Amino acid sequence: MIKYKVRELASGSTKTTLRLFGTICWACLRAKNSGWFRLFGVGITWVDSSVKPMFSERIGERKKITIRNYRYGYLKPCVQ
Repeated sequence: MIKYKVRELASGSTKTTLRLFGTICWACLRAKNSGWFRLFGVGITWVDSSVKPMFSERIGERKKITIRNYRYGYLKPCVQ
């Protein structure tokens, strides 16, 4: 069974998920200045460089790479 769901959130973001037999295979969130996506639990996040870094980024706990106007990072695998 395949389920595809698109939700508009109050912040103006769009969240999309794809489930195969009840397991989330693909998910993404797209906002104005940022977003993320996961494919089988592993994912990438991006944020516009004009947005102030989170505390975990400033102290070096989370590593991000900057390419042009965006900072990209790795999302830890999620287990379902």
